[in-house]
Amino acid sequence: MRSSKQFASTKADITDQVIIALIAILQFLFSIYMLLVVPFILAYGGANERPFVFLLYVLFGVCGLATASHLSYRRLPGRVSALLWHALLISYLLWLSPKRPGVANPESSSSPASAPDSDTALWALYAVSLIYIGVTAIVQFRRRNTTQVLE
Repeated sequence: MRSSKQFASTKADITDQVIIALIAILQFLFSIYMLLVVPFILAYGGANERPFVFLLYVLFGVCGLATASHLSYRRLPGRVSALLWHALLISYLLWLSPKRPGVANPESSSSPASAPDSDTALWALYAVSLIYIGVTAIVQFRRRNTTQVLE
């Protein structure tokens, strides 16, 4: 029969598996979306105006697919690469956005001035994902180093 400590550990592992799977699916779908937009960028001249940014965009989408599949293994290198991918994504979205997340668009007459914009949920989702992956990567790293010292 399992002790309560083993059951709690199993329950935490299952919860972690579910959360990491959801983050990996979200990252995979966003990367697919990024790559599906590429033909439209090519068709409307976006690649000619900024070829280096376009190349980085495509590379970031491909790396997102690889990182999402690597994250599903729940190991430390996958979490570190996903952490880097999410940090770069949030930085890119901050750089691309003319206004900060959660600030209403003043041109929009349908919403009050204090209402957040429609991208706030996306920002929050990626920020929470970044924090969760970062914390669990640190925990895995410390646990791995502790077990190496004990051996």
